[in-house]
Amino acid sequence: MDINTLTTVLDDAKEESGSISATDNVDDSTKIEQVMDLVKSHLNKTVREEVEMLKEKITKLLERIQ
Repeated sequence: MDINTLTTVLDDAKEESGSISATDNVDDSTKIEQVMDLVKSHLNKTVREEVEMLKEKITKLLERIQ
């Protein structure tokens, strides 16, 4: 799921109004799970990138002090 899909999911959720049936609750739960999965994957990617950057900085600093 990319950011456009996330936007669509959130827009769909905003547009839905009125009574909520059991099916609507399942659909909402599915949408929430999809959004949470997207957030989790973006967070994991960002953390991995940050860790790699910090490893490179540590390596450079270690080289400087030796």
